Amino acid sequence: MFLRRRVTRVEKTLKGELIWYRRQGRIEFALYVPLREALEGVLPEIVSISGTPVPLLSQLQKVHEIYRHPITLHKHVGRWVVDPIFAVLAGNTTFSGSRSDFRDLISMAAQQNLFLYVLPVDHVNSQEIWQGFVRIGYKKWISIPCPRPQAVYNRIPNRVLERSAQSRRAKALLASQGIPMFNPEYFNKASLYKILRNRGLQEYLPVTVEGLFPGIVERLLQRFGTVYLKPVDGSIGQGIMHIEHTSGEFRLRALVKHGVSYDCTCATWSELWRAIQSHRLKGSYVVQQAIDRITWHERPCDFRILTQKDKRNWNIVGIGVRVAGPTSITTHVPNGGSIASGVETLKRAFPENPDSVKMSLEQTAIRCAGAIDEHFQSQLGEMSVDLGVDPSGRVWFFEANAKPMKFDEPVIRQRSLQGVLNYLQELARES
Repeated sequence: MFLRRRVTRVEKTLKGELIWYRRQGRIEFALYVPLREALEGVLPEIVSISGTPVPLLSQLQKVHEIYRHPITLHKHVGRWVVDPIFAVLAGNTTFSGSRSDFRDLISMAAQQNLFLYVLPVDHVNSQEIWQGFVRIGYKKWISIPCPRPQAVYNRIPNRVLERSAQSRRAKALLASQGIPMFNPEYFNKASLYKILRNRGLQEYLPVTVEGLFPGIVERLLQRFGTVYLKPVDGSIGQGIMHIEHTSGEFRLRALVKHGVSYDCTCATWSELWRAIQSHRLKGSYVVQQAIDRITWHERPCDFRILTQKDKRNWNIVGIGVRVAGPTSITTHVPNGGSIASGVETLKRAFPENPDSVKMSLEQTAIRCAGAIDEHFQSQLGEMSVDLGVDPSGRVWFFEANAKPMKFDEPVIRQRSLQGVLNYLQELARES
């Protein structure tokens, strides 16, 4: 069992650990500060962590230990406090979501003595102790009792779960307890275009009309020759269709699901419409002008820009280039796309002024992120913005993602994880 003892330290900061152990069939936890860390002052036997009283211990005896995590204590005005506790909101019960993302975020937090755990939506409650998940080994996760978090990062993994009664209840409980959470929901493409138009950013938008109706598709095809049909709630390109009208024929290419594509040539409008109807996904669509984009090795490419908020200002974390696959109508890597260097892509396309185009990309991403965040009443903390550049150097907005996928570029990946932790700390300080 544990032995309690008062410890001291000259400095105002102590390094300790949160330790979980099994006793009498239950998992309990305590705050452990070793005696060698104690030099001056008296530590209480109980420390409040996120409003939860936790026993503070200075000696350990053999127990059935389950998990331990580094933590930092600070002395402020005669009172010892622990760094804020954070949580990542995930799918219910077995916390569906990207476990590799959760693993990396927890690992980086641990390196900074910050405790972060995965919180299924159905584990949010009004009690002091919540059940969260931590990783104890390769593909091994365990549910443990955790202090209530002081800020939450929303990574609910899909739109269906996001709209579920459990998720709505979890968000309401967080709000009622004054626990800040950022990125409250997925974006809707049609809504994003309206938001940007209403805030004077229509110069970045391709001509886009909401609704998948024969008259709309026919009118935009006659005007532009090539259009995209995009599901407003789509992700990673699923359900997108590309239509090109040339030489009296219509060529339809569709990305159905899970990388499966469909390609056909239609001689008549009625034949094309039947093909559209048979390969569309359920839900609403937008019809959008196709933009002639710069290429990398003769394949169209997009610029995926990760933005995050720091001290309430939007900043560029990194720029990734995604190149369409040989037969793909999108640039998403899971659908056959590939990665290219942003610097090299711009140098090749604009040898005389690559830096100027790069600046335009960054400024556009910041302006769009700020406008979208304003609409969501400053509840956002990060988003990726997908932009295109045409051969003249003009920048176009295609979409933004409230739950950005993992960036494959290592530098962007590390910066993004740190940015999430920084913003969680910022929210905790302000709450």
